[in-house]
Amino acid sequence: MSASAATGSRAAGGVGLFGGTFDPVHRGHLHAAEEMRRALALDRLIFIPSARPPHKSGANGEPIAPARDRLAWLRQAVAGRPGFEVDAVEIERSGPSFAVDTVRSFRERGGTRPPVFVIGSDAFALIGTWREPEVLFELADFAVMTRPPFSDATLVDWIPDPVRAAFTLSADGQSARHRLAGTSIHRVEIPALDISSSSIRNRIARGEAVDELLPEGIGCTVLESRHYESDGPAGLSRPIQRGRKGGGLD
Repeated sequence: MSASAATGSRAAGGVGLFGGTFDPVHRGHLHAAEEMRRALALDRLIFIPSARPPHKSGANGEPIAPARDRLAWLRQAVAGRPGFEVDAVEIERSGPSFAVDTVRSFRERGGTRPPVFVIGSDAFALIGTWREPEVLFELADFAVMTRPPFSDATLVDWIPDPVRAAFTLSADGQSARHRLAGTSIHRVEIPALDISSSSIRNRIARGEAVDELLPEGIGCTVLESRHYESDGPAGLSRPIQRGRKGGGLD
């Protein structure tokens, strides 16, 4: 589904939720967020940094930078950008950062329409392994980002088995509606910047420049933290890994 098709298939306005580790936040994150905000005609897009992401933290022996630093970098990166906000709900909440708890929190704050959960297609394909996926799809609309090279896959290829029967798919397979809750899923194609957090961490570990990859104004702060240096703070040294092909937004 193109950006114009996504805009035309849902009422304009509303709030988007864009979660992630942002380890560190980079220009690709901001580019994707702006593309999705425009495509979905959102009033606001809220970045939500994870405190303890259950699918990442410690899973491969590669710890993430402290949550408070990632939060500060993100706030600095979006400062002065209309329509962008940062919310520390997952950092302020104790325990692992489960998406269903975050969406519940936003629904409890009020509002007459569900928030739009913005997510990449790779993560969306794994959402059946998240906590309470059935409840999550009842609480929020979903906007699934796909980036070049675009595939012929449709939502039927990605909607997890536990919730697939709850949705009615559109004829073209690019959107779906929850039969009971009325929430929706839309696939949205956006252009991408070939940047990933893992490639930035690797470049810093090798002593290479990263200013052109990071949002304006945060480069010095990220480097001064020394979190990504090969001889950085204890517990935060990282093995050098290749960034994901295709410019993933990790």
